[in-house]
Amino acid sequence: MGEVLKVFISATTADLGAVRAAVRDFFSDHQQYKPVEQEHFGPAAETLLEMDRRKLAGCDAVLHLVGECYGHEPPLAGGSRRSYTQLEHDHALGKPLYLFVCEDSFPYAAHAPEPEEKQVLQRAHRQAILAGHHKYERIADLAALAEQLRLVDFADIRKNEEIRVLRANLVDERDAIRLALSQHIRRRSAEETGKLDHARDWEKIAEWEAMRDQQLADVDRFLDQIDRAFAQNEASANYRTAGQILAERGAAEALRFLQAKSGEREARLALHRRARAMEDQAIRELLREKLLEASLREKELQFDQAEAVYREVIRDGGAWSEPRHELARLLSERGIVIEPAAGNAKLREAVEVWRGLLHLQPREEDPESWAKTQNNLATALWNQGTRAEGAESLRLLGEAVTAYRAALEVYTRTQLPQAWAMTQNNLATALGDQGKRAEGAESLRLLGEAVTAYRAALEVRTRAQLPQAWARTQNNLAIALCEQGTRAEGAESLRLLGEAVTAYRAALEVRTRAQLPYYWRRTQGNLAISLHALADRSETAEAERLRAEAEAIDQELASEP
Repeated sequence: MGEVLKVFISATTADLGAVRAAVRDFFSDHQQYKPVEQEHFGPAAETLLEMDRRKLAGCDAVLHLVGECYGHEPPLAGGSRRSYTQLEHDHALGKPLYLFVCEDSFPYAAHAPEPEEKQVLQRAHRQAILAGHHKYERIADLAALAEQLRLVDFADIRKNEEIRVLRANLVDERDAIRLALSQHIRRRSAEETGKLDHARDWEKIAEWEAMRDQQLADVDRFLDQIDRAFAQNEASANYRTAGQILAERGAAEALRFLQAKSGEREARLALHRRARAMEDQAIRELLREKLLEASLREKELQFDQAEAVYREVIRDGGAWSEPRHELARLLSERGIVIEPAAGNAKLREAVEVWRGLLHLQPREEDPESWAKTQNNLATALWNQGTRAEGAESLRLLGEAVTAYRAALEVYTRTQLPQAWAMTQNNLATALGDQGKRAEGAESLRLLGEAVTAYRAALEVRTRAQLPQAWARTQNNLAIALCEQGTRAEGAESLRLLGEAVTAYRAALEVRTRAQLPYYWRRTQGNLAISLHALADRSETAEAERLRAEAEAIDQELASEP
């Protein structure tokens, strides 16, 4: 065992350079640890990536700080993009890994903003860690990090060093172990076939010889399996002892040792199973309390505090999806009502959380939950798209449309008619907003698809069964038809605007002045706009009648208190 153990410190320089220096000083003050960094100064005979891997390979543990910067990346060579710092996290597999995630309010060093694509990649890395199974700690500032470092038990670095040394010994002895195993397999096969009559039992002998050859061919895979257990830090004390016995005294002695430990092992497994079930139940009950607390904070309009509690539950809840749904919902709801810059940030994070949930809850495991998440993701993207401009708006609305269509693969009219109709209405709204922002033939195509989706929703959202939803969808249908009509020409324009007027009138059968005055005023105003547009395109006498009707509505609305 080496006297000094090396800890690789992984962090981006732009936002966390000073923090990395503080961590380096912490380890430098402890003589048993040596901090190792990759400053990414110019490479010499080896590339930066090779240098990083070499330094990591020689370390006993990795401490990875997750900030807001993506940092530099190796030249693209296919596959997903990863920065040097993210790759340091990835290459830490098999070593003790200590993760520290900076809170949104962390006082980062001043730095130039990165391109949006890099910000997206770093947010995805951050969300993957938050949604993963590896333990991490959140840090609000440098003082909090210092306190966490003092609390961390680094004993498993020593354990990892012991395993590393034993693994190295097994690698060094691999040829000798392979030879001893091969000889053992041949000897055991000879013992078994020696008990048989070669004339009468030739088929059984052939079976034994075939199985012998299979086992001989499998020796290297078997040794790789042992090496993998050490590499992934999954070798228990008994496993390590059995490995030593295998190297020194052979397979039979290693097997006898493990058999002698079987009673102890089964007892410990039973204990762990009971403890895990009890612990999981106890943890879930406590986290349920915290979910209730977060919900009650929302009811008290303490939104920042509620968000913080949801994040705590996610941190302690492992792969539990419910708190992630709740956080994403709150982020979405807050995102559309608070000031635009902060609201857009919350909507972006909501999208990240919904995307993470799609991986956490695959379609094949729970189709309805997957479809619900797709619908929620689409709505967050739609809200982003309606706030953005130009090409960015069209991109986000296009992603929303894709997610709504994905939900409709599960939400079928036959199996889930209400969810199907709701999603058709949502899809139509996103298509309509796309159509308003597009131009020419593309605009008409998108608006036409929106009209088709609204009409599909009305097949389930009937006036008799769901009068409010029916009226709302009729109003939305009318808006899309009016948008189509104002972009079309000639008879087609008249037809579409006429259908818009008809749909607005249908909505007003439910949205009455007495029952729903707010929606009555909005729908009446939209009806007047459509009548004016229809009058502008009609012949003289019909134009006068339509304009008179529109003006009468305008006057009625103007006289409203």
